[in-house]
Amino acid sequence: MKKISAILISLIMTCGVFASCGNDDSDSEENNTSSEASDSAAREVRLAEVYTANINRGEFTIDMTINAPMVGEMPCVVWAKDGNYYSQANSMGLNAEVYIVDGTGYMIIPDAGIYYDMVEMGIMDLEDMGVNTLALDDSCEYVETREEDGMTVEVYNATYTDDYELEIDDSADTPQDSQTEDSEEDYTFVMTIAYYFDDNDRLVKAVTSDELTGETTVTINSLEWTCEDIVLPDLAGLTEMTEDTQLTEEQQLRLNLAALGVTEEMLTEAGYTYEDILALSDEEAMTVLADLGVDISALTGGLE
Repeated sequence: MKKISAILISLIMTCGVFASCGNDDSDSEENNTSSEASDSAAREVRLAEVYTANINRGEFTIDMTINAPMVGEMPCVVWAKDGNYYSQANSMGLNAEVYIVDGTGYMIIPDAGIYYDMVEMGIMDLEDMGVNTLALDDSCEYVETREEDGMTVEVYNATYTDDYELEIDDSADTPQDSQTEDSEEDYTFVMTIAYYFDDNDRLVKAVTSDELTGETTVTINSLEWTCEDIVLPDLAGLTEMTEDTQLTEEQQLRLNLAALGVTEEMLTEAGYTYEDILALSDEEAMTVLADLGVDISALTGGLE
């Protein structure tokens, strides 16, 4: 249960659901007016500032593709309206949805028929939550503007401080008086953010890089400054996961198959149900997976 939770939380964190929302929106109207003025005026306030001002109005629909070293290619959508948020991402075959609606936060794993009350489980703090939409925040400092492949590129540096724990060394060879308790240290790192705008001043890509996570590219597939009302879906029929909840065999199978890219639709088209797969021997199940296009060598370590 804890291992599954860690994977899911990591997926959502990578998607960027728990982060600051950028600057306040006090200058939104001024920046929007500048964006509609001449090119020189728009460049004067900088395009990333205009984009941030629009984001800070709080209503948008973004479809993006995140390409990061740890998760590979991850399709993602982020919606916001009236202080509510919705985020959906697919990482390594696993689909997850996050709803932040009217002071509640839920993470739903449709393939497994489960959901988490993220506030109840202590995964998130409603007072600190926001949505990472690539908007500038107070830590961002402008570096330069350049032209690249017909696009305008604005570069910023952002300095962040993170906590990490030092583990005690309790080996027998370590003198007792030199042992220390676990402690937290602050680690400061600089992230470089490059914003790519097309000839219509629309954000089409952002590239972030730092020494901790490497380089991440976010491609903006579509962006609209409108959004439908965000409402929590019916949770009836879904299993709420808590620290004491155990997955059923079918739920575990659903998660495992989803991580391999096997959907219920694929099983149905092949003439199987989840119950059928559970009834198979390991060898028979591997044969079915191979027929569905799963790389069996990756599962068996290359062994025949």
